[in-house]
Amino acid sequence: MALARGDTVTFLLPNPSRLEQDSALKPYIQSGHALFVKEDATSQEDVRKAWGVASNKAPVDSVLFTIGEGSTPMVQTNLTRGIHLQARSTGNLILSKV
Repeated sequence: MALARGDTVTFLLPNPSRLEQDSALKPYIQSGHALFVKEDATSQEDVRKAWGVASNKAPVDSVLFTIGEGSTPMVQTNLTRGIHLQARSTGNLILSKV
């Protein structure tokens, strides 16, 4: 796990309260290695905000995007356009720096 290695991880979540209460994450939250940004990962502006938080002290080394709970989106992959979400869904974006 990136946090156990001492990396800083920024979580972009629509509702971070569940993770903020996680006892396994508490030491990383207190040390500043686990950061939470309460926004919507399907919003370009919200992703920009999270990127700013994540890259504040050092460059971002990796990005993980997951589709969270709720409705299942229709996802299309196109070689020239990348991945396109047809339906709005709750997304989670995790930005990590070493």
